[in-house]
Amino acid sequence: MSEQELTPTENQGEKVSEWVNAPEDSHVARFRLIDRSGSEFGASSEIWVTFKSSIKNHKAPASYRYTFATHDEARSVWAALKGSAHPGEVVHSELILPRVPYQRVS
Repeated sequence: MSEQELTPTENQGEKVSEWVNAPEDSHVARFRLIDRSGSEFGASSEIWVTFKSSIKNHKAPASYRYTFATHDEARSVWAALKGSAHPGEVVHSELILPRVPYQRVS
């Protein structure tokens, strides 16, 4: 999937953040927030996460979008990701363990 296909478009009331690169030692490559709190259509906010490739397990990079029940929850996780020296730990504790709904996008 191309970079353009991984880039949500900004619609009215939707704020798409720039990608934030994770530290080199993280298994997360980058992440971004799509804040739809101002959307007229009531769409859910999302956090997109791209994991690094794994040479050991022969896996290519994979991107996922996590969809939140509330915009405040998405912004809270976004703040935790941006403020963490280890965003992979935040992904695990705030997205994977609580089973935030997700979809693989690449």
